[in-house]
Amino acid sequence: MKVYNTVIVGAGIAGIAAAKTLQRSDPSLDWLIVSPDIGGRIVSSKDGAVQYGAYFAISNYKNAFSVIEKGKRLRVFNLGLYRPNQKPRSGYRIFLHPIQVIRLLVMMGRFSKRYKKFKAVSAIAGQKKALQADSYLHKLFTTNAEQFADEHGFGQIARDYISFWVRAISFTTLNRVSAFDLLRFSAGAFSGYHHYSFEPNVLRNEWGDKYLQAEVNSINRAKHQGHYEIQVGDKTVLAKKVILATPPGVTQGLIQLERVKEPIDAYMLHIDGEMHPKWHTKADFLVFDESYNVISIAKEKDGSFLLYARLPEPDLDKFFKSHELIATKHWSPAFNLVVDDTLIDQEIDDHFYIAGDFNIAGIEDAYITGVYAANRVLQESDN
Repeated sequence: MKVYNTVIVGAGIAGIAAAKTLQRSDPSLDWLIVSPDIGGRIVSSKDGAVQYGAYFAISNYKNAFSVIEKGKRLRVFNLGLYRPNQKPRSGYRIFLHPIQVIRLLVMMGRFSKRYKKFKAVSAIAGQKKALQADSYLHKLFTTNAEQFADEHGFGQIARDYISFWVRAISFTTLNRVSAFDLLRFSAGAFSGYHHYSFEPNVLRNEWGDKYLQAEVNSINRAKHQGHYEIQVGDKTVLAKKVILATPPGVTQGLIQLERVKEPIDAYMLHIDGEMHPKWHTKADFLVFDESYNVISIAKEKDGSFLLYARLPEPDLDKFFKSHELIATKHWSPAFNLVVDDTLIDQEIDDHFYIAGDFNIAGIEDAYITGVYAANRVLQESDN
């Protein structure tokens, strides 16, 4: 039976990064990537015009832009912010608090320099070691975002404005994310969020017979004659090395990780319709606080709407005069990013690595975990 040098399980952004790194660095290496789809949680509408999963990309995605194409810049301050029994506020009103904004910018500047170095180190040493090597970033990683904002003098704008960015991006509340993510999301808002496009067929053609479109049922971590056994339907695939690049919940099910960060679920509804006049606004994006079951509503370029909610069947009549569902998607989970001290090592076993957003949620950081895992495989192949 054929034995592959490396099998990558999962073709989301981390698996894609691992495959591209292997292919670019050693074209002769015998590897296989196994996944039911290409893109993972990067999912588009049938015509490719609307992103259902990772909704946007940030300007500083140096690595991920090798596989996704940057599109139109989003006006991230052009938000309509909604709380019950209050008039909607514009995201631009954050600048009415210049002293707090300056304090935030100072924190962002310090964070951004270290975060850039952290990403570079992560590709070589892995996220866990890179984060543990920087005591400042590690403390941010385990500190509650709301607490951090209060301690550094920008608590009011954090609650009144940034909390809405956090909710739109992570589908949860300010007090459930880390200071690390607070500054990461805020830095993205100031540097620029963008629409993007992704073409899975480009990768499908590039990989050819190195891509097996199938679901992995199980992985036997007890090596047999120096090989890992990967069950794919009724077929067994053998590999000397494995890169498991699946979402944290799937990874936990396949290899019984002891602990992952708490998951956050969300429901996506793509809607063709007309909103009630009450909700008509010049804002590009409506974001609702945690008292609403609806998280956000965005108007797309084609005139349709993308709605995210905490419930599978939100009251659409409350927002729309008329509506017709184009598509729905339950993201379970959408993310694993609730703040705690969980920090998972990518090296699980001898020649066995995991990649993805188990420590830090986001396209860029997940991509880098794939690069690291592939780099380790290449190092072992050279030895």
